[in-house]
Amino acid sequence: MPARVEETLRAVPAAPGSTTAQVSAEQLVAMAVVAAEIAAATPRLEVYPRGLDAGRAVRLASGALSGVAQLTPAQVAERVAARFPEAAALDAISAAGPVVLLLNAGILARYDPSLSLLDSLREQVTHAGADAPVRTVWLLVPWHDAEAVPRLDDAAVPIFGPQWLALREDWLIRREGRVADGVA
Repeated sequence: MPARVEETLRAVPAAPGSTTAQVSAEQLVAMAVVAAEIAAATPRLEVYPRGLDAGRAVRLASGALSGVAQLTPAQVAERVAARFPEAAALDAISAAGPVVLLLNAGILARYDPSLSLLDSLREQVTHAGADAPVRTVWLLVPWHDAEAVPRLDDAAVPIFGPQWLALREDWLIRREGRVADGVA
């Protein structure tokens, strides 16, 4: 258990007539998660919000992804889910319906240097019928030069024809504000 988590939880005043001095770290985290109702604990006894954003879960679980030359997207999802069992699912393709928005996709380039997953998604969308689970895929790539081809970890993002759009900074700022407020 991270020392900071235990230190923070032990600093919370106990109910009158009770003490947490004899409570194990595991029991302390379990009580905190139950009391919070919106929190979950990792197997390593780290406390995190239920439904943790998938992109943030990937970043926080990056240690579980290192040491392997190449991982499939399914293996990445499996490792992240093992670390954060109650985080948002990484399998956005099956859960998102007809439109998928991929954010924080740099991890794709790390474990799929040729970005073949993007090629596969493009092919699926190109040939998708009305009953297909995914008919549109958007990939948001923060990129500073609207004239240059966007890159993910030095891998060029495959673009065919007029398939990209530069988003103005004011739109991004408004969108981020709405997300932070829980509106979007």
